[in-house]
Amino acid sequence: LVVFFPLYWVAITSFKQPVQVFGGPYYLPFVDFDPTLDAWRYVLVTTGGASVGDHDLVIAALQSRGMTLDFWQIAMRPGKPLLFGQLGTTPVLGLPGNPVSVMATFLSLGRRLLDGMQGRREPRARCFARLDAPIRKKHERLEFLRGSLACDESGQWRASPNPADGSHRLRAAAESNALIVVPEGAGEWAAGSVLEVL
Repeated sequence: LVVFFPLYWVAITSFKQPVQVFGGPYYLPFVDFDPTLDAWRYVLVTTGGASVGDHDLVIAALQSRGMTLDFWQIAMRPGKPLLFGQLGTTPVLGLPGNPVSVMATFLSLGRRLLDGMQGRREPRARCFARLDAPIRKKHERLEFLRGSLACDESGQWRASPNPADGSHRLRAAAESNALIVVPEGAGEWAAGSVLEVL
């Protein structure tokens, strides 16, 4: 069972507390979360609020409820402000807030966590594709680029990187059907190079 809580879960204490949304009070559902549940039966997944801005309060809020922080921030783009911790016996996975960052961190790490918790013994099949256009990367972090994946007439997977690479660019995410995994380290990958895709 996966329990998804929106960012406001730590601020709401009952069904009776209204929240002002779109000009009217609404009663948001709140699940009374019990962090003493059996180990590895549940996972708490949050999105947003885990970076370093003034409104990024998830870490402090979770720690005030007893979470121990195992790690925070990873060498990955997009998706650096990922966090992982334990709330009682329940694992906590805090995904970033930008939509593409959420997609990249969940597909590369979150899905593996859930697979392991559900007892999956075999890793998921990996997919590789030839690039239709070159990629140049100046930074050292592992990067996930949006792209379009298609099978050509010879039966080979081809990946076309989307030039809009900001993690807030929703149109690029909507136009894409894959993430191209660009390895750690600065470098250039020519058209025809083979890279992993998610």
